[in-house]
Amino acid sequence: MTARRMWCWYLANLVVVVVCAVALMAAWQLHRGDEELATNRSEVLELAGPAVSELFSSDPGETESQRRRALAVVTDEFAREYGQLLDSPTAPTQAVTVTWRPVHTSIASVAADHVDTVVSAAVTEERPGAESVAYTKVLDVRFERSGGDWKIARADEVL
Repeated sequence: MTARRMWCWYLANLVVVVVCAVALMAAWQLHRGDEELATNRSEVLELAGPAVSELFSSDPGETESQRRRALAVVTDEFAREYGQLLDSPTAPTQAVTVTWRPVHTSIASVAADHVDTVVSAAVTEERPGAESVAYTKVLDVRFERSGGDWKIARADEVL
């Protein structure tokens, strides 16, 4: 074998090794990204219903503790908007207890920094001296990472 042919053989083997290494690294990165998305999906799927319940359930005797619990499950931007709603002078003056019970949660889309969900809940409103009213609500809810936790960034009523 001539020196030139030997160098070509070494170069061809080197190219094969480099291509295999690049392909292996790319596959590993894709797998790692898939694992991250799967983790995001499962974490949000578990907490979405309870977070929505914390945010929208209310008991007139526990206004301040309800406010603290609600603010704990939302992003800062959402908290500013939600806080304004809590402090609104148009808030109901009648004692109404609202209870949200999550029924079903589904994932609409998953990304590294946010997860979009659809949450359905059975809602019950109870007023003193009146029969309770029950209905279903469906929300499109976006969760975003905030301080290492998943928090509600947006909640739009669908039904």
